Amino acid sequence: THKADVLSNFEVHYRISTTYLSPEFRNAFSKRSTALFQTAQSAWEETTAKVGFFVSIFSPKDEVIELEDQNLWTIRLHAQGEPLKPIIVKQVKDKERWRAFFVNVTPWTKEYLIVFDYPSVNPNAPELVNKTQIQITFANADAQVTMTW
Repeated sequence: THKADVLSNFEVHYRISTTYLSPEFRNAFSKRSTALFQTAQSAWEETTAKVGFFVSIFSPKDEVIELEDQNLWTIRLHAQGEPLKPIIVKQVKDKERWRAFFVNVTPWTKEYLIVFDYPSVNPNAPELVNKTQIQITFANADAQVTMTW
């Protein structure tokens, strides 16, 4: 998980927390979910073989944190080659469920699942995990934030 604050004149304009849903994370999530809820919960099906992120975003202006609005936000994945647009940007509901796993989920944030058509598994890599460095960039008229894994 990486976090970034965008400040101007000592005021927070945006607070973004992004968790890379790596195969290791999804495995740990499944185990913790089973321990907490005493049943296996399906989550992140969309990210099984693709790169996915769980994003929690805050702004004092609620209308500017609509990540699925391509007129407000540009989201790109930078890996090997050209920057990629997400194939899925959807708001995630049920804050109480996610608060058990992500400390940055609050009543004032919005949560999103963002998925890119880029493989998260490499059959030639040790443990089948793609070890390529990836970056996600969030940009709008006020800010640009890049996070690297």
